[in-house]
Amino acid sequence: MHPLVWPGVAAVLKLPLSVLLLAALPSRAATVSPLPPIECGAELQNVELEVGSSPLLVCVAPEVATYLRFDTPILVERTVLEGGEVSVTPSPTGVMLEATRGLAVGERRRLTIYFADGREPGSATFILVGQSMGKLRQVNVFRRERSPASLRQDADEQRQRAERCERQLAQGRGQAGPTELLERLLKLGATSGISLRWREAKPPVGQQGDVRVLNLSTTHVEVEEEQRAAAVRLRLRNVGTETWTPEGASLAAGEDQAPGNIRVLPDVSLPAGVVRKIDLIVGPTQQKLTGTYTLKLWGGGHELTLENITFQ
Repeated sequence: MHPLVWPGVAAVLKLPLSVLLLAALPSRAATVSPLPPIECGAELQNVELEVGSSPLLVCVAPEVATYLRFDTPILVERTVLEGGEVSVTPSPTGVMLEATRGLAVGERRRLTIYFADGREPGSATFILVGQSMGKLRQVNVFRRERSPASLRQDADEQRQRAERCERQLAQGRGQAGPTELLERLLKLGATSGISLRWREAKPPVGQQGDVRVLNLSTTHVEVEEEQRAAAVRLRLRNVGTETWTPEGASLAAGEDQAPGNIRVLPDVSLPAGVVRKIDLIVGPTQQKLTGTYTLKLWGGGHELTLENITFQ
């Protein structure tokens, strides 16, 4: 992958996607209430675009340019900005952006571009976030192209896998215990055809240390009377400079210890700068999973403490 560089911009930095300024956001209207400013990150960033990619956050500021540079030609005439207060100058290989003084700090605008080759993904969407001041920035967008035929083939294969998994789960549901069933559902995800009910919780505020919790949710299953298992799903970011590996976890309610064993899935490390999802499976247990728990997750000299964990 060759870097794409505008004149006057520093040499390319190879950064992982998770530490880039660009982050997933749900679709929003063109003009919304101002939100807090975001961290703009490095002045030169690389990101891969693929089918299903979410809109991406990009900082814009007055009197300083932000460049979006593409490795595939775009349709200049189809560049669409929803709302105003941002100057947009498209070319076949990129877009130059500059906010006006009328764009409040934290205010967002939606920009959509379309590619010219007819392959997928056919477009890319960016959420432009107003900043009071900034530096010259460039975002290199590298597109992972797919043909319509390959997308249809993938969809057929996913449907077939889902059907096989659903048959296998139906056959094993009467034999598997709650922990085995829950672990199987977590590994299969959406392809299992069975939806777990997740309870969202707020991550702790004012987090310190190298490992930060971005999202937190819980779920549980009950195969039969007095047979239960639960899971805590964490989305973690390693903001440090070294790889972090979870080594153990505990769950307690007051002075009482965990209702069963706790295992971390998958058994992987979290490299520096990376965002990764992990699941912690609790059980099996005969206890009713009521009340509030404190979860601790540790490894490599770091420990996370998460309070007010519930499963109902």
